[in-house]
Amino acid sequence: MAVDARRGGGDVGGFWAEIFALPTVVYTTLLVIASLYWLSVVIGGLEIDVLDVDADVDVDVDVGDTADGEGAGGFLGLLSALGLRGVPLTFSLSVLVLWSWALCFLGMHHLAPLAAGVLPAWLAALGVALGSFVVAIFGTNLSIRPFQRVFKTHHAPSKLAFIGRPCTITTATVDARFGQALCEDGGAGLVIAVRYEGPATLVKGQKAVLADYDPKRDVFIVEPLDLPDDGEQDRDAEPERRDRGPREPAS
Repeated sequence: MAVDARRGGGDVGGFWAEIFALPTVVYTTLLVIASLYWLSVVIGGLEIDVLDVDADVDVDVDVGDTADGEGAGGFLGLLSALGLRGVPLTFSLSVLVLWSWALCFLGMHHLAPLAAGVLPAWLAALGVALGSFVVAIFGTNLSIRPFQRVFKTHHAPSKLAFIGRPCTITTATVDARFGQALCEDGGAGLVIAVRYEGPATLVKGQKAVLADYDPKRDVFIVEPLDLPDDGEQDRDAEPERRDRGPREPAS
């Protein structure tokens, strides 16, 4: 008894013929490359962000920048405009290829025969290929949105971002050679190395502000918010005077 080739998956040969026919073969090739890439990621040969461009490149490139900077900025701007940022570039491109391949296959299978009597075959194929890519952009945009939180990158704050924040001296004294302070960072606090280049010394518990950062010494320069009174300075300096012993009278 004859079996309908369109039922039960009997038209396997027709499926392979369609995915390797123009224009679907273009997306089929890209899909094979993407599949091999993800297979290598699973095995461990490549990283998921192997094709990612630097996310720190400014999209608004200045006129005096190099051609490479302009190209990277323009590419990132295009991805942002299409809503394809927020995930690794390889991930968004793979989803885009998958959408394009599926839409192109369905378009050539169902839509191209309908247009055969109206348009030339090459024009219908070109329209399906381009239309599939355009629609695939919107499909990719919707598909990657749930993954943007998964791939969200949290950058540690720069040390320069702490400049201007108040801090509390935690060591007995702070001078131009030694000192530490506790800076409030919204959590348990951050103990940092500080230096004070003023004529006096800062004492434990005193409030100060981070005025500058010295990258060579990896320390913050602080300025006092409140200077201790003379009595407190004398009490803090008393142990040091006792250690030094009595002064000799001037001749």
